[in-house]
Amino acid sequence: MDRSLNNPNLWIAGSEGEGVYLSTNDGKSWRPVAESLAEANVYGVSLHPEKESRMAAGGWSQGLWVSNDGGDSWEDRSSGLPSQNVTAVAFDENHLDRLWVSTFEEGTYYTNDDGNTWIDGDLYGAYVFDLDFVTSTKE
Repeated sequence: MDRSLNNPNLWIAGSEGEGVYLSTNDGKSWRPVAESLAEANVYGVSLHPEKESRMAAGGWSQGLWVSNDGGDSWEDRSSGLPSQNVTAVAFDENHLDRLWVSTFEEGTYYTNDDGNTWIDGDLYGAYVFDLDFVTSTKE
């Protein structure tokens, strides 16, 4: 589950066997999004730190999916990942165009171009359940 940094009313959640859900009223109600993941086990979801319309979700045997229109449409961005078994997803608050994805026992990767290319994050063999970032401060 992830909450927007810019809009506290916006939440995204993954579920076991029921896909991805979005709330725009601080969790009072939820609607399913990402029809392609409707029956999937979704273990990683993330909202972009600045762009409310940009979000990502990944799960077991599903790879990574990205929406750039607030959840209305989703694109499979898994090509180039070593595994379709995604365990964690996170947008990087320090590198706003960077999205991290951890795959089951095959490493953690990042993309700076919305999943067109993936770069090895040097965590091969790690089983990552959650990714989070400490915001850097510039002096």
